[in-house]
Amino acid sequence: MLIKYMFPESPSDKLQIIADAVLTLSDFYINNPNSETPWNKNYCQMAYRHYYMPLNYLRCEKVIERGLQVNFFDNLTHFIDWGAGPGTASLALARSEKLKSQIK
Repeated sequence: MLIKYMFPESPSDKLQIIADAVLTLSDFYINNPNSETPWNKNYCQMAYRHYYMPLNYLRCEKVIERGLQVNFFDNLTHFIDWGAGPGTASLALARSEKLKSQIK
């Protein structure tokens, strides 16, 4: 059951399962604003894998791109992921060709 839930067969089924997972996680955050993210729940894993991670990665890429344009990252050697998901900002920073050699 877990494999079928995580990797549905038809594209329309997959899109609906992803949409349901995102809505369930969104509702969780609205109803439990002070709770930790329920990483152990399948809907959470599905929502982050297929929606939040890619979306936040693209957002982080754009922030990094703009930061490079205005020299925000000059002399950067360390960073702290600012909460864009499960290491999403760290991934975007580490994949930046211009920042790879700076970051330890």
